[in-house]
Amino acid sequence: MCEIAISNSVLKAGDTVKVTDFKGLKFRSTPEIKYDNLSTPPAHIQNTLLVITGGPICTHDQDGVIIWWEVQPVVNGTPVFPKGWSAESDRYGHYLATVQPDK
Repeated sequence: MCEIAISNSVLKAGDTVKVTDFKGLKFRSTPEIKYDNLSTPPAHIQNTLLVITGGPICTHDQDGVIIWWEVQPVVNGTPVFPKGWSAESDRYGHYLATVQPDK
């Protein structure tokens, strides 16, 4: 199942993404639901984006497959929060979507 989920992902390392669902987004120290929730990254602040720096990592939970990405929040190209792991999506919806960075 992980191979299919990863091949269906539209994200990749190096992409710039935005948060599409703040209620569902978790920012964790490792790519597992059972680990600590570091905090919600400051993506609600205007112009804050996330750069994918690692992943994908696939895990399973009671709801199915979760694809995790290591992300670095940035504002104007400057890191503003420690790196963490966020899920791309789960059965409830998508949390991350690609954006075109300013040129």
